[in-house]
Amino acid sequence: MGVIVVLAPAGVGAREVTLIALLSPVTGVRTATALALLTRALHTGGDLLLALASWGVGSRDTPGRGTTGFHCRWSLRPFLT
Repeated sequence: MGVIVVLAPAGVGAREVTLIALLSPVTGVRTATALALLTRALHTGGDLLLALASWGVGSRDTPGRGTTGFHCRWSLRPFLT
């Protein structure tokens, strides 16, 4: 659902409202709200972890700093210059 709402970055708000609407008849509004906020926190944490991991892998392959034997086949450097 969050992908459909273009004006909300990452579906902020739309995803939670949809989850609460779908879960509240089964679990109650308080529990549905808690679950919606928990899933948002878990998804955000996962995104941050993946961003940190990709930044760490990319920084290992920097020319002039030595390499650790790891070679990344793709790079954003041509797009960032």
